[in-house]
Amino acid sequence: MPEPKLDLEYVVAENETEEKLFEIASELIKTDQFGVTDDLYAVGYALNLKGEASITKGILSARRSIAGIEYLQTDAAINPGNSGGPICN
Repeated sequence: MPEPKLDLEYVVAENETEEKLFEIASELIKTDQFGVTDDLYAVGYALNLKGEASITKGILSARRSIAGIEYLQTDAAINPGNSGGPICN
C-alpha cells in the first residue's frame, strides 16, 4: 500500500473582503459545534471575482488532529476557483 500523502495549504486572505469574511466567521463559529455528518457550507470567491460569494454544500466527514492542530474533513467541493472562505454550519 502507498503511504498516505498529507497535502495541506494555509489559507490567507487575499483581499479586504476575504479578510473581513474570515474575521466575522472566526467570531461566530466554534468548530466544536460541528458533528460528523452535519451539513456544512464552504464559502469562497471564484477566481477572486467581484460580486457575491459562491457557496458549496457538503457534510463534515471527519475530525482529525495532526500535530496538535484540529482539521475538519468535508466532502464539499473546494477547488482553486472557489476556495478561500470559511466553512459554516
